Amino acid sequence: MIDPNYVAGLVWARMGFFRLTKSFSKAAFAISAENPQLLYTATLAGNTPYAVVGSAGLSASLLNQTISGCTPSTSIVNYTNQVDGATSIAVPVYKTVNSCANLANISFNKAPDMLVKFAFDPGFGHFEVFGIARFFHETIYPGETTNSNLYGGLKDIVTGAAAAPTLTTAGAVSNSIALGGAGGSLRIPFFANRFVFGAKGLFGPGVGHFSTSTLSDATSNSSGALVPIHNFSGLITAEVTPTPRLQIYTYYGGDYAGREDEATPGASTLGAPTAMFCLTGTATCTNSPTAAQMAAGGTWGAHWGAPSAAAVGYGSRLLSNAACNVTTAPGFNGSSTGYYPGGSCGTQTRDVQEATGGYWYDIYKGDRGRLRQGIQYSYVVREGWSGAAGIGAKGIENMVFTSFRYFLP
Repeated sequence: MIDPNYVAGLVWARMGFFRLTKSFSKAAFAISAENPQLLYTATLAGNTPYAVVGSAGLSASLLNQTISGCTPSTSIVNYTNQVDGATSIAVPVYKTVNSCANLANISFNKAPDMLVKFAFDPGFGHFEVFGIARFFHETIYPGETTNSNLYGGLKDIVTGAAAAPTLTTAGAVSNSIALGGAGGSLRIPFFANRFVFGAKGLFGPGVGHFSTSTLSDATSNSSGALVPIHNFSGLITAEVTPTPRLQIYTYYGGDYAGREDEATPGASTLGAPTAMFCLTGTATCTNSPTAAQMAAGGTWGAHWGAPSAAAVGYGSRLLSNAACNVTTAPGFNGSSTGYYPGGSCGTQTRDVQEATGGYWYDIYKGDRGRLRQGIQYSYVVREGWSGAAGIGAKGIENMVFTSFRYFLP
């Protein structure tokens, strides 16, 4: 192929390893310990505990810092009808969001990825079976949630519920999970090696790292614990060599990441607070008090509605993809190198499929080297999981590659 990114569906990874092999007359066995890396995507809405996907680490190291790296920010979300006598400005209603993010996106794993492979060459082709075992780790801080920090310093004037617990690492727990998958491949020649058919596949939870599309391995549930994403990668190939100088190839493959919708009634979120005026000695509260009500006396504050279910996990049916239907005039988006929809289309990938074909032709091949020319065409489709109101997204890319190469003798 000319495309240096290979084909969707090809199972591979490039990372450091320590490998042991044993060869026999028509077979071989290998076991390998390889550098691990978690590919993690999660919608974490509402009261989902904050999780650090990795070690607590040190600020000067490559590992993630502790949760103490969170920083609060306060903004105005509403104004009351009450006027500050000193400034003659309406009294604002604030919200505080505690922004927690991994300061280094390097996952911490309890052990290397472990791979085993058996290869067979019976004389009429090449066959392989292989297995992968992976070990992920995280730390969960249950006292650190979106809702608990969203309204820092604000009290619900109607219910009296406080909503400003301080930042805490109390009750932090470690969570580990073992994942992996199995796969196989084959290549069978026909007609004196002029036609070669091949196939490769890998299936299992948490093996998206080994897909050409690098789809996610894991997500999180409403408790912050890791949840495996079930992945599948598959590829079929056909290569024809009609003459010693001409080789024609065609491939079709795809990578898939399963839906892991973790939205539950407990995974909820609160809306922005509404300014409220509650009359003294009564149960009456309003966001538009009359002059008589204000003269009677009362207390200004804020109130937010009942919690509602929110998207959690990967490919949640509650995730809003409404912006995927918003279009703008054709053009580039910021400093990007491609076209984007008019809004933020956050649909999470379900599958990437690719069909490609091309040829290589040796213009010259001899004792002075080889002069080779080729053209390749690829058709790629990416589909996202549908979210709220059944809205999903689909993207199509057409690519043409050309190559003109000279190989030294």
